[in-house]
Amino acid sequence: MKRFLALLLAVLMLVPTLAACNTTEQPPVSTGDDTSPDTPVDSSDLTGPNSTEPPAPDSTEKTMHDVPVDSLDFGNEEFYAVAFEWQGYPYYFFAEEESSDPMQSALYNRQRSIEDAIGVKISYYLYPSYNALNQAIDQDVNVGETAIDMALLHCITGVAQFTSGGYLYPLDELEYVDVKAPWWNEEQMEGLRLGSSYYFGVNDFMIPCPYVIYFNKEMVEDMEGMEDPYQLVLDQKWTFDVFEEMARAATIDVNTDGNYTVDFDSFGVAVHDDSDYSSFLTAFDQPITAKDEDGQLTVALNTEKTVDIFERFADMSVAKVFYPDASIEKEQITLDSGRLLFYFAPISEAEKLRDCEVDFGILPYPKYDEAQADYKSLDWGGLMCVPSVISNPELTGAVIELLAFESKKEVIPTYYDSVLDGQLAQDPESVKMLDILFDTICYEPAMNYWGLTGSMFKLLFSPAHEAINKKNANFASFYAEYGDSAQKQIDDYYEALELMEDLYT
Repeated sequence: MKRFLALLLAVLMLVPTLAACNTTEQPPVSTGDDTSPDTPVDSSDLTGPNSTEPPAPDSTEKTMHDVPVDSLDFGNEEFYAVAFEWQGYPYYFFAEEESSDPMQSALYNRQRSIEDAIGVKISYYLYPSYNALNQAIDQDVNVGETAIDMALLHCITGVAQFTSGGYLYPLDELEYVDVKAPWWNEEQMEGLRLGSSYYFGVNDFMIPCPYVIYFNKEMVEDMEGMEDPYQLVLDQKWTFDVFEEMARAATIDVNTDGNYTVDFDSFGVAVHDDSDYSSFLTAFDQPITAKDEDGQLTVALNTEKTVDIFERFADMSVAKVFYPDASIEKEQITLDSGRLLFYFAPISEAEKLRDCEVDFGILPYPKYDEAQADYKSLDWGGLMCVPSVISNPELTGAVIELLAFESKKEVIPTYYDSVLDGQLAQDPESVKMLDILFDTICYEPAMNYWGLTGSMFKLLFSPAHEAINKKNANFASFYAEYGDSAQKQIDDYYEALELMEDLYT
């Protein structure tokens, strides 16, 4: 890394050229909750557990970190972390003071434990939006400012720019960081690693945020012949076929006027944002990208399964099963109406549903069919990284390792028991559903790296924008328009990333 800072300026001189080839579109996609950013955001096997419930250690599992806490003392030097007002960042990552709330207490205890152990002062700041955060990182790196020690990004913005532009410090080159330890998830980090280094950390500090299905339990009970979704999930029979059957059965022209409206009629599916539909691809074990024999990503969406998804989604849209999202229909139908069976939203949305008068449950997305091995839950949570210009890599490595380690000890168990089971779960069955959700977290690098840019954006949001909103059942013609250019987008990124990494290796 000694050559890195000396060569950083050379890399950054390339950034304007690279950025010109990576113009960002501004589609109506999810921010993960109702916060509004500055701009209107209207595989190889990447599966594997990222469970929030700590696994029972076996005889070979590492149980202690390598940070020499007995000899380290940074003299109360500051460790400065930044994030933005989004999803769980304001609630589940830092705490300024002691609290009677179990989660806040666990966060505060973690912070004080690390501060006392190695003589640091941990502070943090939340920007109002991801744009403000990204601009701060961009500015600091370009002028050589070393104030930021750790940044928590949005899941889908800045990722490609920061990695290929030399903005990030390789986590595997930080002293004390051990990505093979059980409080890290090396498997998922490997899926997100496209170059020679790990730039994004997946560990017990980074609480995931999958999209889930909230369902109206009263409608299920009242509709004749409708099976219990909880039991279907547990029996591994919660599939695309069953989901479609139930959603169609719940879509009813109640007043028989030939029009389906929010005021009178019943609907099978509504979403908080059309990005929710993108999670179906991952849930159905249909990757957008996969790694080839050389370990590089290639577009993998052109399959018979995707064709089937397109055709069935388009047909369901014609049948009014999907209520139009907010980008199309201003007035939305809600669970509170009592006339909506399935509502798709982030797990964090449960906080806003506490006052919902309808009794609801939580489900994972369905499998494609019963032959699929397990459920898959795409993580739309943020990504942890370290700016390339930091004042003290030893301090940064020590704090990051301890944040992950200490999270595994107290924060994650508290989050699981107090927040998920204690606050979000409405019944004992929901607890089992949350187990499944957080045990099947996975990632799709196409979403993280290029989800808002160029042709990859078109592919990622194709279930909503094409099959559902446009009722386009012809995936072949759609893919013919965007498949090759999406692959070029990937290839251009690898070229830029390789150039950047070659400068300092």
